[in-house]
Amino acid sequence: FVDILKSDDLHVDFLEIESYVTCDGALRFEVCKNIIESVSSESEFLFDGKNIIGMSVHDVESLLKSEADEADSTESKDDPIIVDFVDLGLQLVVNNNLIVSATCY
Repeated sequence: FVDILKSDDLHVDFLEIESYVTCDGALRFEVCKNIIESVSSESEFLFDGKNIIGMSVHDVESLLKSEADEADSTESKDDPIIVDFVDLGLQLVVNNNLIVSATCY
């Protein structure tokens, strides 16, 4: 059993999405009409027993046996890059060439 607290900081009224975070801050759940829309983590996100947080995109592609579909970056080289694996419903945030956050949707 995981204790979950409601987090209003990411509440978006017009999308009817509510955000919940575990007490230890390890997981965030985005919920719409009592259905989990996404699960995110910045500390541990396991696939096949391996934590993809801290890996490179190349290493994640090898682990998943899938290539990233898209990579969105901003004009500043210091800003994070968003990498999507659309067919897997996986979005990664990359900073300094390493995964810093992962979201399944």
